[in-house]
Amino acid sequence: MFVTFSKTKLKDIIPPFVIIIFMGLMLAFPEHYMKATGRGLALFASNVLPAMFPFLFLNTMLSNTKAIPFINKAFEKPVNKIFGVVKEGAFVLISALICGYPVGAVTTARLYENGDITSEDVRSFLPFTSLAGPVFILSTVSSVFEDKNVGLVVLISHYVGTFINGLLWRFVSHTRARKRNHIENGPVALNTSTLSADLTPHNLLGEAVTSSALSMLTVGGYIVLFGLVVDTFALLPFWGDLPAVLRVLFTFPVEMTRGVVEASTLASLPLAVGFAALSITFGGLSVLAQQYHFLSRCKCSVFDLILPKISQGILGFFSAIIFAIIFFNIS
Repeated sequence: MFVTFSKTKLKDIIPPFVIIIFMGLMLAFPEHYMKATGRGLALFASNVLPAMFPFLFLNTMLSNTKAIPFINKAFEKPVNKIFGVVKEGAFVLISALICGYPVGAVTTARLYENGDITSEDVRSFLPFTSLAGPVFILSTVSSVFEDKNVGLVVLISHYVGTFINGLLWRFVSHTRARKRNHIENGPVALNTSTLSADLTPHNLLGEAVTSSALSMLTVGGYIVLFGLVVDTFALLPFWGDLPAVLRVLFTFPVEMTRGVVEASTLASLPLAVGFAALSITFGGLSVLAQQYHFLSRCKCSVFDLILPKISQGILGFFSAIIFAIIFFNIS
């Protein structure tokens, strides 16, 4: 009883305590946090929004057309043979490959709410549908490292690590997906192969714009929030004296873009590229929070999300080191 009471008290005390401390720091260092907020908004406006919004909008439009059943049917065998998932995983994977974080989660949640997939299917998608977009990787990593080749190596490593991760989790997960022709335990199935009677092309356009804009605001909010957390580290008196690798280890678990920036300061190019790929592939708490925002409604726990991301990040890290050594001819 005492243990239960203690855990309950800690659960009630720790969150407000952390919030109060954070608010105190913001009041004590207002200029620091105003600049940090500005950097987060600038990052969102210049890198994330233009790279993601058009794809998210088009993906939302496409998901309300008759094209989805054809896409799923065309790629049913590959996704089932390789990853052991149902055919709906094909559209989720394609959406994630093209659009990046957190479109895979958004698409998955939409399919679940429409009754097309079960919560078991959702969990089986996680190891290979959590991806950063190619436009974002190439533009951001290449810009930070001032080398397009580094962006390309990180992109390839990100995909290779994710592909291997999907294969790995097919055999270690307790939620292996099955082939089926009907919904077995999800929400009431709806017919999503055609537009509903009251969803005219005009309404479809408006709904897609509204839905995409709201999703982007959510993403932007998480980027700014976790950017503030990273900038809090800079207030530590010894932060500037820490070795570059330790600064990377502190930042990449929180926000991936800041992890890439810190990785670029490493003297060893293979290690720098490896940590950049680790940061992008793991995604940080910022990406995990974005995904959980959409997938919590699908009966997914935090552990369902974070465990595949850890293995995915590790695989991306080692893939990038190997590819960097080969690509840049480092002996």
